[in-house]
Amino acid sequence: MTKIDKLNELLGREIGRNTYGEPIFKWVFLPTLLHKRYNVGKDDWAKRPSGVWVPEPTFRDVQAFPHLGDRWGICKWQFVPKDTWDQIYGSRTVWPPRGYYFPTDVIMKPGFRPDMTWTEYWIGQIRLTMSKSAKEFEEKLEHDMKAEDDYQFRTMYDAILDACTAFGNKPGSRSGGVSLPSYETSIRREAGVPKEG
Repeated sequence: MTKIDKLNELLGREIGRNTYGEPIFKWVFLPTLLHKRYNVGKDDWAKRPSGVWVPEPTFRDVQAFPHLGDRWGICKWQFVPKDTWDQIYGSRTVWPPRGYYFPTDVIMKPGFRPDMTWTEYWIGQIRLTMSKSAKEFEEKLEHDMKAEDDYQFRTMYDAILDACTAFGNKPGSRSGGVSLPSYETSIRREAGVPKEG
C-alpha cells in the first residue's frame, strides 16, 4: 500500500465511502483522471456468427481535465445519470455506470504531494462543510461576502477621506485629523448671527 493509498484509506474511513466501497473523497493525480471516448470513424470490423461483417466501435482513454495540469487534488465521487452525462459531455464520451471522480477546488501546486498533515486538515474542512445544511452554508457565505465588501468599502472610504485636505470637506468632518470652520461660519459667528438649523 502506497502513501497515497493510506491517505485515501483515511479519507474513506473518516468521511465515508460510496456504494462500491471506494472513498467518496480521495487524492488523485489529475492527469490519471481519464474517461473513455469513442474513436469516431475508426471502427473495427467484426464478423458475426451469421457471417455478416459489422462495425464495432473502438475507444480511447482521454484526460478528463487536461487544463488542470500535472497536480494532485482531492476529487469527489459522484454518480451521474446517463441522460445528464450525455447532456454535459455528449454522446462521444462513454457514460461511467459506477460514477466518476470530479476534482474539487482543493488542488495542490505543481510539484507538491499530499501528506498526512494536509489530509487531516482537509478532512476537518470537508466535515465542517458537510455538517451544514445548504441554507446555512449559503447564509454564511453571503454574510462573509457582505462583511468583506463592507471592509473593503470602509478601507477605501477612510483612505480617500484621509487623502483629502480639510478644505475639500465639510467643516468638522474627518480629514487628516484637521478640522477648520468654513468661511461662512466664521463670518456669522463674528456678526453674532445665530446658527442655522
